Amino acid sequence: MDIKPTADECIAEGQLKYEYFPTCSDDTAMTAFVQSRIDSCAVKVKRQVSTTDWASTDEDVIQELHDCIVFYTLARLWQNIINVMLAYDDESLPPEFVDPAQCAVTRDYYSGEAASILVRYDTSANKGAFIGAFGSCGIEDTDESILGLTY
Repeated sequence: MDIKPTADECIAEGQLKYEYFPTCSDDTAMTAFVQSRIDSCAVKVKRQVSTTDWASTDEDVIQELHDCIVFYTLARLWQNIINVMLAYDDESLPPEFVDPAQCAVTRDYYSGEAASILVRYDTSANKGAFIGAFGSCGIEDTDESILGLTY
């Protein structure tokens, strides 16, 4: 097993459809989009854990870091889905979308799962900083509050 998951693993775990992502015209485009998010999340996880853990040959460590990247990627993807849903008027939402509040619950679940794994390996000065943002933000929050910005 590789630490970095495949797009197919994330798509299956998150039960994602390309219709959730309006910039994706088909499954191939969605797979590429998901892979770009996996790559980004893997870099962030790699920066949070020790080089020893990242290069580990221990199957348990590999599995946990693999799962952490899956969960963190899905948290980001479900946030993308929420952003799309909020851009539509309620009456014009495509039928394949679910309630934005339920999507936020799903996003928070995946974020929490990623954080619960990462906390065991996080060696950074900002322990858990990149994962914690989702759990504290609801769908009604502004971009500024989600990013932790104050004006």
